[in-house]
Amino acid sequence: MLLWPVRWLLRQVFQVVLGLLIGVVLVLWAFRWVPLVPVPVIVALLKGEGPAWQWLRPSERPPGLLEGFRWRLEASHAKRLSPPAQAAATLLFPQPDKAVGAELMGSVLSLLWGEERLYHLYLNGASWGPRLWGVKSAAYHYLQKAPQDLSPDEIAELLLLREFPQAAQERIRPAWFQKQKQRLARQIVYGPPQSQP
Repeated sequence: MLLWPVRWLLRQVFQVVLGLLIGVVLVLWAFRWVPLVPVPVIVALLKGEGPAWQWLRPSERPPGLLEGFRWRLEASHAKRLSPPAQAAATLLFPQPDKAVGAELMGSVLSLLWGEERLYHLYLNGASWGPRLWGVKSAAYHYLQKAPQDLSPDEIAELLLLREFPQAAQERIRPAWFQKQKQRLARQIVYGPPQSQP
């Protein structure tokens, strides 16, 4: 008799939590098709810093850009999070380096949106330098070209400039940068080298 109110209360709490969870999943799933402005860009706008950010539509994306971006993320030696978690942190947290729960969010968003869509959102939200976000803004800033007009060589340069922004300060790119750029451009054209069993 005394347990009845406790059971009723637990049932009500469970229903509320389940309803909230279903609501969050439905909202996240619906945002799959929305061009999301990354939270760091919104924070910079609110601070009055004038960030450069433009949305790149999938139809504007040159062949090989998404694959090259994914290869560079997976090959990065300095990564703290998995690529989906990095994408979630970049999109949803004001300070992506200090994001708590990014691995969980990355897994959830990968399931709801698919990896290609998540990587596309990451391309649109990744930082390419101070007050410069997204691959479209970076292409105009560094190469003075629209992303769809980039050659594999230029795609490789753009992706490497994200990792090594100090190379953008030099008029002639260093030899190590050129070597990595040639390797990445070859991967973009021919695919990654197949490992021998």
